[in-house]
Amino acid sequence: DKNLVPFFIHELGMYPPGTHVRLQNGEIGVVTRKGHQASAPIVHALLAPGGAPLSFPIQRDTSKTLFAIREALYPSPADFRFSIQPLSGKEATL
Repeated sequence: DKNLVPFFIHELGMYPPGTHVRLQNGEIGVVTRKGHQASAPIVHALLAPGGAPLSFPIQRDTSKTLFAIREALYPSPADFRFSIQPLSGKEATL
């Protein structure tokens, strides 16, 4: 129902938690929560621009130009395993 779309975007943002994205700086990360703007969520970077895994996830604010989302990645190109729970908190287990 097209009338429900604005409500979903308001609650989840344009990129729902769990979505893999490529940032403007080339990093690949996963959306962990909605930001202040629907189009600018909080992302935890997992892969460096060259594709090497980062030592630990780095929180990125995609409202900043350098960390803006370049593209959503479907299906996820990430051939690595990680748990979203430490990044998103207990809500990730619901």
